[in-house]
Amino acid sequence: MPTLGPIDSAVRVATRVPAILVLLPALSACLSRTLLAPTSAPRDGVADSDPGPAAGDHDGNGNDNGGSDDPFCPAPISLAALRCDLPVGPCARSPWCTGLVALYHFDNVAADGESPTAVHDYSGRGSHLGCLAPDCPVPVTGVVDGGFAFADPQYFAAPDQASLDSSDTVTVSAWFCPAALTAGDWHVIVAKIQPTPLGSNFYLGHLGGQLGVTFHDGVTWHNHLTASSYAPGGWYHLVAVIDSVADRVRLYVNGDLALDDSETANMAVDDGSLWVGWGPGDLGVNGSIDELAIWGRALGDAEIAGLGW
Repeated sequence: MPTLGPIDSAVRVATRVPAILVLLPALSACLSRTLLAPTSAPRDGVADSDPGPAAGDHDGNGNDNGGSDDPFCPAPISLAALRCDLPVGPCARSPWCTGLVALYHFDNVAADGESPTAVHDYSGRGSHLGCLAPDCPVPVTGVVDGGFAFADPQYFAAPDQASLDSSDTVTVSAWFCPAALTAGDWHVIVAKIQPTPLGSNFYLGHLGGQLGVTFHDGVTWHNHLTASSYAPGGWYHLVAVIDSVADRVRLYVNGDLALDDSETANMAVDDGSLWVGWGPGDLGVNGSIDELAIWGRALGDAEIAGLGW
């Protein structure tokens, strides 16, 4: 495991040999495959002058069907078109914004301050991601518009803040296309990890071909892995739900419930940063990540079914 240096502005400072940027051939399937049409919704901050329909009626048609009153936003709303960082504007009144604590499209939009080393948080919470060379992932074609390819130990990170902390419920949604599913230890897709003492508020990753969810309760780890093994080279839409109120841990893979376990422990709130693609104390992934969203609440089955895979 690489030795951690101090974290400064959400990224680690470490000196070591640059990561090899040549990914396995299976990654080519990730780079060329677009499962969803690119969004046409602008991210230019254009305000919506319409005061909006009545509360609960998101598209003004007299019922709350998950749509939007915003003319720039598709109805029903695609998560890939969503931004909740404006008081009004593209999709700002979407019900998806409720409880949303982080949202990353990975599209490298310069007007929003994005670059190959900086990713904007469209949730409005300000948890922008950053990295330091030589450990930055590579911009590639994602599921929708852009994405990033990671080769262990490449990463993005955002500093700890209260909105990212959860002791009872959290939902994580991400698209992941593995170039390899190496065994041996947990590999981080996205996790909130505290390096000393080592712990994790929430963690979505894989152990070999098994996808999984884990967290630390302040004393021990609680690991939950799928029974099935998954193959590299294709996109997977993953939705992990840790619900300590209902005492359940769920993981959906491409819309199917792949994991539904009983879990009575609670997540321990810590001071760890948010890590994408790699994390202290564990290994990084080899593959592409796109359209990452985190809610500080447990999404229900109907909401998860509407995320769009």
